Amino acid sequence: MLPVNINLEGKDVLVVGGGVVATRRVRTLQEQGALVHIVAPDISEELHQLHVEQKIIWHHRFFDPKDAADKWLVVAHTDSPRVQQQIKDACETHRVWCLVGGQPENSSFWFMAHRVLEDITVAVSAKANPKKAKRLVGEIAGFLSHTS
Repeated sequence: MLPVNINLEGKDVLVVGGGVVATRRVRTLQEQGALVHIVAPDISEELHQLHVEQKIIWHHRFFDPKDAADKWLVVAHTDSPRVQQQIKDACETHRVWCLVGGQPENSSFWFMAHRVLEDITVAVSAKANPKKAKRLVGEIAGFLSHTS
């Protein structure tokens, strides 16, 4: 995997799913200025509130492969392996970067654990071990905050 920074300001991004992990991903994407679209029959209370406040666009239905066609990124966090595979396949067809939740081997990108310290971003990827990556980011950020 190639570590990169992506400018998502004003870019349409799709999150499929409305549970706890999808909610966390939406927060991260919003922090980066992405225009977040959610496709899910049900969403968390937090996502519902964001929808009411018009901070996200909620498509209250199941995923359709055409949903991926005009997005910059797609994040798949459903509880259905079949739907996850449909999302991955649609993204490959439309040449869209796709994170398949819980399946780094089937994803074209994934989120790195990261922390921003003023003008420095510390990011760590530990493949399929997010807890390790989060711990290392904390240790590195702690070290940097004491040496700056």
